[in-house]
Amino acid sequence: VECLGPVDPAAAEAGELGRPLTLAVTFVRGAGPGGDEGRVAVELPIPLSKFVGPVRLAEADFFQRWRQVGGPPREAQAVFAPRGGTLLDRLELIRRVGGIGLNIMDSIDQAAGGVVGVGILSCADLGKVGCMIRVEVNKEHKMYRCTVRSTNEVVSHMIRNLAEEIILAAL
Repeated sequence: VECLGPVDPAAAEAGELGRPLTLAVTFVRGAGPGGDEGRVAVELPIPLSKFVGPVRLAEADFFQRWRQVGGPPREAQAVFAPRGGTLLDRLELIRRVGGIGLNIMDSIDQAAGGVVGVGILSCADLGKVGCMIRVEVNKEHKMYRCTVRSTNEVVSHMIRNLAEEIILAAL
């Protein structure tokens, strides 16, 4: 299975990113020309995270690339509160952000309880798209700020939406 490319921004705004893929399988029961032919359609809930691979970077390289990508339109950011008002502990936040397929850079933002990750989204239409995420935790106000920068603006929004969904998911 291959990721062909991101959905266009209009579809993203319309909430069509989570639409499941359908795999049509045709098969023959029994050997030879007398076998019965069958067909089944299988929905594949393949999240974008399955096409993201971790990348190792030195801290200085991370910040250099972060600045190179710059802000909008290749940056997507959201500030949100956890459901129920309880922040995740740092290890759980690392587990969830790392579950997107990113390499967690544990030495950055550690004191503030934040998480930084880097990865590459591989897709047929765009090739390899670099993705960087920074999730900051405001313990006083019980809020998260999730910032994603990538070399493709649609991918930035998709990864940011996915990160927010994963962070807010029930335990």
